[in-house]
Amino acid sequence: MEYSQVISKNQVKLIKSLAIKKYRLKNKLFIAEGRKVLSELFKSDYQVEKCWITDTENKDQLPDYVEFTPQKMLNEISQLKQPHFGLALVKIPEEKTEVEAPVSLVLDGIADPGNLGTIIRLADWYGLSQLFCINHCVDPFSPKVVQATMGSIFRVHIFERQTEQIKWKNKVYGAMLNGTNLHHINTLNTPCHLVIGSEADGISEEVKACCTESITIPRFGAAESLNAAVATGIILDRFAQLCNS
Repeated sequence: MEYSQVISKNQVKLIKSLAIKKYRLKNKLFIAEGRKVLSELFKSDYQVEKCWITDTENKDQLPDYVEFTPQKMLNEISQLKQPHFGLALVKIPEEKTEVEAPVSLVLDGIADPGNLGTIIRLADWYGLSQLFCINHCVDPFSPKVVQATMGSIFRVHIFERQTEQIKWKNKVYGAMLNGTNLHHINTLNTPCHLVIGSEADGISEEVKACCTESITIPRFGAAESLNAAVATGIILDRFAQLCNS
């Protein structure tokens, strides 16, 4: 483990630029921060360009590329309101090959970073190895999304696609307000896609045309809609029950 009290001005400039997508794409790097996210990064096969931490405890258990920096320096480079533990510059991975999975998530225009990050975390929780982002979803490697995944981004493969690039399965379930009651589905036709629409507009018309069945989470109260991530969690839980029954 190396010790560095100074992060160069050029490095600071690079780190701050990675808050913007075009610079992430230009440099093929994204930011990972915090103890939980970095601990998952250290266990993954993602390539790390640079990593600075403030905590020197258990330093012998950390990767060789880790450098020490004081909290004051971390405060300067961090994207977080309350920086802690450390920050890493991570290489955006090359796209992997799609797999034939029982359930593949398709996210249609998810714009909120917290929602996308939580959905990636849910996919990881329910054992989904991949998901697809279409129609101008928020960048999955933005700092807020990465933070919201709590490290799950290092285990779920994310494909950014156009609608026509999706290899749609014979069964495509679309989460909509008027459809089959989710809990009345007793058999899941797999492999399948599960489509979750945007927070504001739901599933777009072009993607609705690809859906073979609309499904609905039954409502018992007066709320008009559910948060996209909450809805994803409820549906994935039901799908997991059906896949493992």
